[in-house]
Amino acid sequence: MEEEKLEIVGPLEEPLMGNIVPEEINGLDSLMSSDSDSEKPDSPVPINAPIYRMFGRERPIHMVLGGGKPADVLLWRDKKVTLGLLSAVTVIWLLFGFGGCRLLTSLCRGSILFLLLSFLWSNALNKSPENMMEIYIPEKPLLQAASAMTFELNCAFATLRSIALERDIKNFVMAVIGLWLVSVIGNWFSFLSLLYICFVLIHTVPMLYEKYEDEIDPIAEKAVIEMKKHYQVFEAKFLRSPLFPSPNKLSPSQSKWRDYSLPQAVKFVAKNGTVIVCAVSYPYLPFLNNWLISVSRQKHQDQVLVIAEDYATLYKVNEKWPGHAVLIPPALDSQTAHKFGSQGFFNFTARRPQHLLEILELGYNVMYNDVDMVWLQDPFQYLEGKHDAYFMDDMTAIKPLDHSHDLPPPEMDRGA
Repeated sequence: MEEEKLEIVGPLEEPLMGNIVPEEINGLDSLMSSDSDSEKPDSPVPINAPIYRMFGRERPIHMVLGGGKPADVLLWRDKKVTLGLLSAVTVIWLLFGFGGCRLLTSLCRGSILFLLLSFLWSNALNKSPENMMEIYIPEKPLLQAASAMTFELNCAFATLRSIALERDIKNFVMAVIGLWLVSVIGNWFSFLSLLYICFVLIHTVPMLYEKYEDEIDPIAEKAVIEMKKHYQVFEAKFLRSPLFPSPNKLSPSQSKWRDYSLPQAVKFVAKNGTVIVCAVSYPYLPFLNNWLISVSRQKHQDQVLVIAEDYATLYKVNEKWPGHAVLIPPALDSQTAHKFGSQGFFNFTARRPQHLLEILELGYNVMYNDVDMVWLQDPFQYLEGKHDAYFMDDMTAIKPLDHSHDLPPPEMDRGA
């Protein structure tokens, strides 16, 4: 696949689109046309309503939890390990929560005991030091845990900031109520007890839900419907008054796209189990427009899924191209996400691998494209075979100028 980087692309209006044969576009209009244009009615998105599952999941709970050994432990597939973990954590909670033990004191006494036993082992019993058990903390899992915690904290901060900037009273009220409930619960329990309760819930609720999901899901569906009814009454009484003005009131079509989920979008867009993905914020819509024109020339525009990083992009793309854009919360601030090197830009790019992983876990093949390029040929003819991933780059500062861009043999067994 050849690649051409664009130098500077300004807003692309109808003159550029007029250079393309209409049959090649298949109704794809310029995404940057003025908002004063007459609105086109939204075409219905043929999405089959699946059986209701909590949190909109489409996969078994074992896969939702990541599969493998951790999911087996959480779902009691390995009862010995699960019971051992719960027993150990319960003993620690009892010792430190009710037994009067202190963390620093216990660590020091444990170290003294370890030193004493090691000394007796190597001197009194004349055992070789090589036979002693070596204790060390592996670096890689610790770094992975720290990285995961940092990512989750940054997502939480981004969510709170997004709620503060969106001027969406519904999300604002829900966030305030949620934080208030957490603060109330925090007054009832110590931090250690709260951690223990969360640990027990994590190791019991998924197992119980998997066992009784056919009974729980219908009840949850009815509860969600009732909650929505009560919220509508609350909104009509309090949130639609002069006390809570609504300058950015959403149209019915915009409300529909806010609830549009990634599984729904991928199911609608994918052809032959494959989807072409790009992630865009509002300032980059001119690049998206240019890229879509080149994709439409190769007859693959129907497979494109735009992951919108802000609501303005979500509404604009779905207004012109219903069903081909989805937003995965939290929404970013479009005015800072496009500034190269800024924290907003870092947040914008750092989310992409997670988006692609979610699509892969849904069972689809993914081709990811940056939109500051154009297609000169159909790339799929070069991607036949069992290729897990392939990256094209121009990082000449790191790789030599004669760096090969050839694909490896399709059947070649490659390591991770």
